[in-house]
Amino acid sequence: TMDAPGISVVIPTGSVDADLLTQLRAVTAQASDIPFEVVVSLNTPDPAARTALDAMLAELGDARVRWIDSSASRGAAPARNAGAEAARG
Repeated sequence: TMDAPGISVVIPTGSVDADLLTQLRAVTAQASDIPFEVVVSLNTPDPAARTALDAMLAELGDARVRWIDSSASRGAAPARNAGAEAARG
């Protein structure tokens, strides 16, 4: 199991696209002595986006990255807040 993260990186998003994958690869490539997690806060109820994000994270293959559903309250600020609430670091 992963050590408890000391840092949580929250990435709010309303879409699943190549830019998101670029961001995830950049964050997970960072070297850190402090364990960290990445919480993708998906802010759309679109089932296709959920499926695409599941596939993207499977392709990325990094246990530090997970996603949460923040679509109950739409917008960047609610997505960031939901991600912060779900953060373990």
